[in-house]
Amino acid sequence: MPKLVIVESPAKAKTISGYLGSEYIVDSSYGHILDLPKSGLAVDTENGFTPEYEVPDKAKAHVTRLKKALKQADELLLATDEDREGEAISAHLVSVLNPKVPVKRMVFHEITKSAILEAIEHSRDIDQNMVAAQEGRRVLDRLVERDRRRRHRVEAHHEPRLVHHLEHLRQPAVRRPHPVPQVAATAPRDHAEQRAGLVVAHRPVVGDGIEFFDGAGCR
Repeated sequence: MPKLVIVESPAKAKTISGYLGSEYIVDSSYGHILDLPKSGLAVDTENGFTPEYEVPDKAKAHVTRLKKALKQADELLLATDEDREGEAISAHLVSVLNPKVPVKRMVFHEITKSAILEAIEHSRDIDQNMVAAQEGRRVLDRLVERDRRRRHRVEAHHEPRLVHHLEHLRQPAVRRPHPVPQVAATAPRDHAEQRAGLVVAHRPVVGDGIEFFDGAGCR
């Protein structure tokens, strides 16, 4: 029976398949096959902050295909990327596929035939410390996201009251009178008086001493 090799991307699977031949089935997970639900906390805060994963809709077809391929294999080789995300994907593949055959973790840093064969020769176990690091980061992100949503709801609840209070402080209780200086103006009565060189003081144009301003300082 052939061995099943699972990588993350279909393009990488196609290249590696050309190196390994018919003794291997090379397929891809298309990234993560488990994730936290988009809604809800999905973290058990009462039991060690355990993440409550689910298979996303976009990954269900990939899981079905990989399970079918695994039934034809006598060994499972997990060739996801050598980082926290890749290690977590390998662990999740084991969790979801539940293989009944030996499982090995292979890593490589270049996609060449020699590098792939060497990775198969020097396979290892899944690094559970890296898996825990990735899951811890994912849980922390979800908790921070929940707290941010809570603060947003609180701010949205109190903001109208705050705005109303500020507007109340800006508007005076009554339209307060502001005294203005009185102004007197003189002008000649007509052109005849101008020609005569006479300037006669007429009825002064005098304000009543009070003008009203609204809260914005406009008359």
